[in-house]
Amino acid sequence: MFSCKIGLATGCVNAAATVKNGDWLAEKPAVPASAECQYKTFRSACDENTYWGCRMVAREYRRTDGFVLQDLGKAKAASAKAETLR
Repeated sequence: MFSCKIGLATGCVNAAATVKNGDWLAEKPAVPASAECQYKTFRSACDENTYWGCRMVAREYRRTDGFVLQDLGKAKAASAKAETLR
C-alpha cells in the first residue's frame, strides 16, 4: 500500500483490490475501505490511464452485486480503454 501512499495509480488499484478481496500479506488494514471507495479508486486509476484500473472498472460493471449497477456497455467501454493502454 506504500506505492499508493506515494501516488502511484497502479499501487492504489492493488491496494483497493487487496482490501476488496481480503488478501493481506502482513496485517489487515485498521479500517477496511468501502465498496464505494474501492470503485472510486479503480475509476480514478482508469481516468489516469492505468490499464489495471480500467480492467477493474470493467469488472465492477460486469458484477451484479457490486457498488455500481451492472452496465455491460460501461464494462465494454472500460475494457476497450484498457486495451488501448496495454
